[in-house]
Amino acid sequence: MSRPLLVATACAFLSISVSAATPPPPLPFDSVTETLKSKPVTRLLMGQFVISLEVTGLPSVEEVIGVGSMSYRGDGAAAASWLCYTLDDSVPHGRVWIISNAEMGGPERLVDGIRAQLVGRVGATTDCPSLPKRFQPIAFDHAIWLGTTETSIHSLFGAASKIIGNWQQYYYLGKTRDDGKCAPDGYDVLNGFAIKIERGVITDIDAGQVTSC
Repeated sequence: MSRPLLVATACAFLSISVSAATPPPPLPFDSVTETLKSKPVTRLLMGQFVISLEVTGLPSVEEVIGVGSMSYRGDGAAAASWLCYTLDDSVPHGRVWIISNAEMGGPERLVDGIRAQLVGRVGATTDCPSLPKRFQPIAFDHAIWLGTTETSIHSLFGAASKIIGNWQQYYYLGKTRDDGKCAPDGYDVLNGFAIKIERGVITDIDAGQVTSC
């Protein structure tokens, strides 16, 4: 089963990087293939702080972490807000973008996407400050993060849902309880991630969840 890549819409308008804080360009996929039987990623663990997809608001993340400020770009369904942090305690350094799509995240700016990428020796900037040590280590469910081995991902989830070049998808499509607004059988929940594998480990990851009628 395939459908448009809804999880990537929060970054689709960012095809040209204009600053350190801007999330990387969209992935090579134009659709997702859902083969998993359960959600592979539901939350991002940042030390003792937990960001739950489509539950935690971006303003709350900004307030709790206490450094950096939200950026915003785009129009209509392609617009998004995000926070950027640099992970510079080890080499190679990494960056993480915590994203809320303007349409899907709603007025609460719920976090519905996370992008992370190894960036070599690139350091922190004013628009992508260092993530305070108390919010580290950082990882998704199942300890999935930059540097996780391809072998570990395959052990957890089996074969990828879809592969293009050195990118792999792992997606789930299911239903959630109907509140009467999405007849006849409730809302669709698309949850998952795509990873870029280089030399056997994750160097780029794009994860998220979209609930739609």
